[in-house]
Amino acid sequence: MSTFCIDVNISPIAFLPIMTKKEKMDQGECAAHWTDLEPNVEDYKMSAAKFIAAGSGHLIMRILWCGDVTIESLKKRKENMKKSLKPNSTPKDISPETLRIIKRVKSVTNMTETIACWILCFVLKISRFFTSSFANSFLGKLFFSLLLGEILLATLDGLSKICDALEVSGKNVMSTSSSVTTELVTHKYGEEAGKATSEGLDAAGHVIGTAWAIFKIRKAFNPKSVMNMRPTSSLVRDKKHIS
Repeated sequence: MSTFCIDVNISPIAFLPIMTKKEKMDQGECAAHWTDLEPNVEDYKMSAAKFIAAGSGHLIMRILWCGDVTIESLKKRKENMKKSLKPNSTPKDISPETLRIIKRVKSVTNMTETIACWILCFVLKISRFFTSSFANSFLGKLFFSLLLGEILLATLDGLSKICDALEVSGKNVMSTSSSVTTELVTHKYGEEAGKATSEGLDAAGHVIGTAWAIFKIRKAFNPKSVMNMRPTSSLVRDKKHIS
């Protein structure tokens, strides 16, 4: 029976499809983000944990690359639509009252996002204290040095890094979508309509930012972020010393 194996040391960039020169430039930008989010395979000794970390790295690379491709596609569509859209003969007038309402909504959503981030920071500090206490204890380090512990550690760290990649890619796509939409509306309906669109999209962005800030509570349950990594051999020596 033939066996199938994956080299965990292969860079995720090698798994990307054949690209054009422009797409290779985007890959370089993608790789810059990937180096910050890449799970470190060398932190694990078990093959299963290494496989999970390497697989997470491949998925993170794909997410970032897809985000860059989407951004490039949005920019190309904007240029094509600007050629097909003819500006109105008279710019669209937006009432001052409408603009005030939109700005008020934007201010409220911005404050809500800021408060959510403050609360998140407080919750993370408290929860990380308990997570760190267990993860850096002798029993905690001994557990995470075992097969099951390393698999759990690699899985939690991989999921956290994947969510970070989704956040980075999503924010870039949303920012580009907002600027493209605003530019098209301005081109078609005039400066006032473009300004109202920009303010409305900013308000929507703050709402999404608030929801994502709440979702970041996951970081409190990632032991890898608060662990001081030590070799298994040192744990065994500590155990003998205690005995």
